[in-house]
Amino acid sequence: MVYVIVILVLAMVVGPVLWMRPSAGQARQAQLRMRARELGLDIRIAELPQTHRARVRREDTFQGVVYRLPVFDPRTVVALSHRVVRDAAEAAWEVEGDPLPARLQASFERVCALLPADVVAVELGPQGPAVYWRERGGDEAVAAIAAQLRELRGAMAS
Repeated sequence: MVYVIVILVLAMVVGPVLWMRPSAGQARQAQLRMRARELGLDIRIAELPQTHRARVRREDTFQGVVYRLPVFDPRTVVALSHRVVRDAAEAAWEVEGDPLPARLQASFERVCALLPADVVAVELGPQGPAVYWRERGGDEAVAAIAAQLRELRGAMAS
């Protein structure tokens, strides 16, 4: 009987400690976000943007992450607000916001073509270029996103 009581007490002490441990997916996300911070990206949790069709149909929104490469001096970049959202059904990009200058449009299209498939949207704003994505890739995807955001920030420089 003493053994049963000891086992129950140990289970009551160890159980909550094991529940507080992050899952394998949470640990992977933390590693990705740490790598992104090392590369100079700002990470925020946000609702993933939807296409116009999804908004009209009132489809459910999903949580995702915004990886942004900050602009430290706003005077050095073109002031604009531009976003493209990937339509999952058609695998095409839907444009929202200001039209882009020709030199920036070419760079923007090249970057969009090179981004990982789980990137939902790409945004250019006064805070800097950003991608909204589902974090389904690994360290290579984070490095690719950081490189593409650097290219966009360079193209935004006036």
